[in-house]
Amino acid sequence: MKPKRIQRKRVSGWRKPENTVNVGRPSKYGNPYKVRKLKNRTEVLFDSNDHIVKLFHRRDYGDDFHKEALEYAVMRFREYVWSMSAETREAYLSPLRGKDLMCWCAEGSPCHGDVLLYMANSKVCEKCTGYHNNDGELCVICGADKKHKELMEKLK
Repeated sequence: MKPKRIQRKRVSGWRKPENTVNVGRPSKYGNPYKVRKLKNRTEVLFDSNDHIVKLFHRRDYGDDFHKEALEYAVMRFREYVWSMSAETREAYLSPLRGKDLMCWCAEGSPCHGDVLLYMANSKVCEKCTGYHNNDGELCVICGADKKHKELMEKLK
């Protein structure tokens, strides 16, 4: 069965399913980029120093400004993992391989857990050392990850 992302819950009687790893904060897999929703803007914060990385204003991004901020935080997490050396990245991802990942993010919303699922359960591309998932998609470096590229262009 293909590994999936599970939403962690605070409901009486709910238990973490077997073969599941918590990737939410404050685990070592938690996204260091936080999104804090305010009344008229959303801030993306780096949690070690709480420095503002980028502001997302409704006037600039419309009503989807919070979703845009979540996507940006996930993109920055992907860059964070990708910036690790190959050996460090492999040591970081190998315990997640073949496991379901659990996070607080709502199902269907952008989540760094999806990045971890993809990277941990993908084959390394021999051409460029990027990742190919097992469904045969192209890797993130070779150009398959169009959404990431579109978001990068949009945010420039």
